[in-house]
Amino acid sequence: MCNGNDCLIYLFFSVITCFAVLIYFLLKYRESFQKNNLEITVDQAWASVAERATRLNFLKSNMLFGVWQDASLTKMNLLVKDSKGQIVGQILSLMGSRVKEIKIEDKTFLIKFPLTWNRTALLHAPDAGIIAKYEKTSWLGRHEFDVAGYGVLTSIWPGLNSRAVFNYKLRNKIIGTCQQISSTREKGSLVLLPSDLPLEVRLFILTI
Repeated sequence: MCNGNDCLIYLFFSVITCFAVLIYFLLKYRESFQKNNLEITVDQAWASVAERATRLNFLKSNMLFGVWQDASLTKMNLLVKDSKGQIVGQILSLMGSRVKEIKIEDKTFLIKFPLTWNRTALLHAPDAGIIAKYEKTSWLGRHEFDVAGYGVLTSIWPGLNSRAVFNYKLRNKIIGTCQQISSTREKGSLVLLPSDLPLEVRLFILTI
């Protein structure tokens, strides 16, 4: 038997030890999960959208897909690959920040989220100002991307689709789509958009 103070100390260290062990195993699981995500192939990503893409005449060569990885304890990194499996960019998200960074080779683009009544995001290019704007237009999830020199991409409501699928119209023609890679776990996202849309804008749509 232990006295009152000794029991409390024992209980305290037991709880701390249990939490430490739990955190350790959760971190190891997360590391393994993200490692598996990084090994997702082009064909596996394409399989999640192939049927609809074929129906809408979207090209596999226009596919981009991103998988989440830990960049640090407070920063996430969305590694983006093209249809050849090559990394074409990355998107860095800092916890608690209203800014994301898109990195393509030696260029850095900023995504800023101003404080507004509806969700809004602005894509800033180096020395070029705002080149694209995202704005939520309905509580049902509808939104649009206004791309400088290109036009306004308007989303079509996904209904009850578990993958949060969004098709996009430009001048009343469906030109692309965006969805999660998996319907059950947040592995990452993919987009199918025309290649004449700048890469940084496609990454902007992918991450929003």
